[in-house]
Amino acid sequence: MQKKIPFAAALLGLICTAAVLFFCLVKLSLSPQIPLLIGCGIAAVVALLFRWPWGTICRGMVDGISQSLEAILILLLIGTLMGVWIISGVVPAMIYYGLKLISPRLFLSSAMLVCAIISMALGSWGTAGTVGLAFIGIAQAMGIPLPLTAGAIISGSYVGDKLSPMADSTNLASAVAEINIFDNIRNIFKVAFPMLVITLGIYAVIGWQYGNQMTDSSLKQISTVLTSLSQQFCLNIGSFLPLLILLVCIVLKIPAIPSIFIGRLIVKSN
Repeated sequence: MQKKIPFAAALLGLICTAAVLFFCLVKLSLSPQIPLLIGCGIAAVVALLFRWPWGTICRGMVDGISQSLEAILILLLIGTLMGVWIISGVVPAMIYYGLKLISPRLFLSSAMLVCAIISMALGSWGTAGTVGLAFIGIAQAMGIPLPLTAGAIISGSYVGDKLSPMADSTNLASAVAEINIFDNIRNIFKVAFPMLVITLGIYAVIGWQYGNQMTDSSLKQISTVLTSLSQQFCLNIGSFLPLLILLVCIVLKIPAIPSIFIGRLIVKSN
């Protein structure tokens, strides 16, 4: 007959898994797949020691995998979305109009704010791989340090990672906790929004010093980038249609997978 697993035994299994992960990732520079499989084995051994039937353990693993399938599908769709948006001109349009409109003084705070808004439609990975790439290109042209730009992009992108119904982690956390995804988002918002405001203020202060650093070389580089983009892509307001459609899907509370799939299909030819 199966016994209830004591907290100390469960904690010991977790600590052993963390130790294996640390050793394999940090000391041996291995991929995380094998250490995670070892961690699964450790958890199974703990369950077997307390007389849990192997069939029950297998059902638990299957249930856990089924809860993560939606997050996996979202990641796969985001990967195709990035490539399609780059080829079709959506990301180049972001770079083009960003270079024309964004002031160097407000670049870092603008990058973070825009990424935070876009991440509500694409999640963190989708934003970093599309709009994030656009801001990196703009920063290079403006002569703004790339580490600071990357920090602003990631800070904004992870707003969606916690608050977007399109994000894989938000869907996975809601599925595991068996809570409605929009109830989960409302609870997280109470903590995430103040942090967003504070971080945005910090980037605004840091970015203000770069307003007078535009040189003739930087202006020439920006002009070259603008010319190159306009020659290779047909850039106009219609380039932002896929992004607009995704935002509409968010407002209408359409599930993540069909929304991203729609954003993947609605692209214009160049």
